[in-house]
Amino acid sequence: MEIHLARMLGYDQIEPGKTTGYRVPIECVFTKVVTPASSLHRRLRTGENPAYYGLDTRPHKDEVVFLPETITTWSTKIEAGGDVYRTLKEMAKAGGLVGREANRLKELTIAGAEALSMEAAKAGLVLADGKFEFVLGPGRNLLFADSVYTWDENRWLYQLPNYRWVDLSKQVARNAYNIQGEWKRALKEAQKQYPQDKSRWPSPPDMGEDVRELFARASAAVRFALTDGREAEHFVKDVAQRVADGLDRLKDKYHRDELEEEV
Repeated sequence: MEIHLARMLGYDQIEPGKTTGYRVPIECVFTKVVTPASSLHRRLRTGENPAYYGLDTRPHKDEVVFLPETITTWSTKIEAGGDVYRTLKEMAKAGGLVGREANRLKELTIAGAEALSMEAAKAGLVLADGKFEFVLGPGRNLLFADSVYTWDENRWLYQLPNYRWVDLSKQVARNAYNIQGEWKRALKEAQKQYPQDKSRWPSPPDMGEDVRELFARASAAVRFALTDGREAEHFVKDVAQRVADGLDRLKDKYHRDELEEEV
């Protein structure tokens, strides 16, 4: 295995067309499937034009939407204020890419998503969305960097025999906190009052050993699926059912669902 080390540079340290050996400061986000918990799903339900994404109708509240083509968005974390989204042309210019390098970045993002999706399908998983990062290496070749085929950078779905979709990504924890509700409301209020002072934001409460166990099992199931393919399918199915049952118990306790709505 050949390994390239890369520098983390700011915009002012990058000379377009000349600087190499650095991490391109662009997070390349791809979406293949729109899940009910995603912000895009919410936007499509409440006003954004579905035709822009190749869809004929707006999704229902709990509908998992398979897009006809993979869509890409571009962001960075090196600017103040957290995630900043811009067009690929704007991001490429700021990130020092020239010529066809921006197009190549998009091509690699989509190709990487397709390759990972095929691997996940071997164990019955569906890759919904995720992100890649790249290094501009020797000869100005764009190379996949950071973590690529991992649990924590992507959203993984499994469909149970009853046709229920279960998210096996970090969304497991988010769903648990959405159902609990109180911390999310307090967090949103603190973010409005103290947008630049994270020390004033409340820490998430301990959701208990059961939720931690679900989180750990979901992580293990995806890792097993990506390394063992079809041999992992029975384990993945068992974990997906456990996650679904665990979230249902939380809904019964808090009378709220994953979208923070009362049930």
